[in-house]
Amino acid sequence: MLPCSVVIHDGILFEVKRQTPNEETKAALSEYEEMKKNPENYKRYESFREVLDEVFADA
Repeated sequence: MLPCSVVIHDGILFEVKRQTPNEETKAALSEYEEMKKNPENYKRYESFREVLDEVFADA
């Protein structure tokens, strides 16, 4: 059996970092949180077809 690189090097061989979200992502996350808190303020759809029909009607 070959030795595992993690064991040989006493850790993983690359750096693990968390990326900081950009402004657009922060705004989307904020909007998502607002939608979770107040779902009654947002339109709901029964199916993806219903969404597509509305999008195409507006096009």
